[in-house]
Amino acid sequence: MNIRRCCQLIIPGLLWAWYLRAARATRSLQIESHKCDYNGKYIESFNVSVVENRISCELLTKVRIPSAVKFHMGLERGAGPLGPYNSFFQYDIDYCKTVGSYRKTLFKKWILSVVKGGQFPRRCPWAKGTYSLRDWELSDELIPQFIVSGHYRSKIITHLGSLGSPTYEMLVECVIISQLI
Repeated sequence: MNIRRCCQLIIPGLLWAWYLRAARATRSLQIESHKCDYNGKYIESFNVSVVENRISCELLTKVRIPSAVKFHMGLERGAGPLGPYNSFFQYDIDYCKTVGSYRKTLFKKWILSVVKGGQFPRRCPWAKGTYSLRDWELSDELIPQFIVSGHYRSKIITHLGSLGSPTYEMLVECVIISQLI
């Protein structure tokens, strides 16, 4: 293959890769508001602060949290920060199975990012004690490409049991209003 033909094949590919990288680099998540609640049966206190889109929190558990910890994540897209919102994405994650798994999924990346950014359990059950997260930011590589710019309401519920069943017990629930730019 001659040099000219090689350059004709490689240069457009490099330009496209540069364009995609530049397009991804401009995306940022702006957190506009948040509200959290917790179950006093399991949690002594739960404090969250958001400063310049960096999340910090401290969780103090009253008791050992069983190995059945799950997360329900719901994402809704809205016309503006006040809505109305339409369901965009919902998923349930078994925290203990995900952390212990060898599979590299987006959800495991999210969990490991939080675990790495703070002092959160790397295995289950969770011992009684204090867990914290300091200045964690949802980096661009953790935002799936299918999530386009706009206003979003995220609902994250940490719970035991199954949603909607008699075994369900909410541990922590947070609702976050944000804008992806």
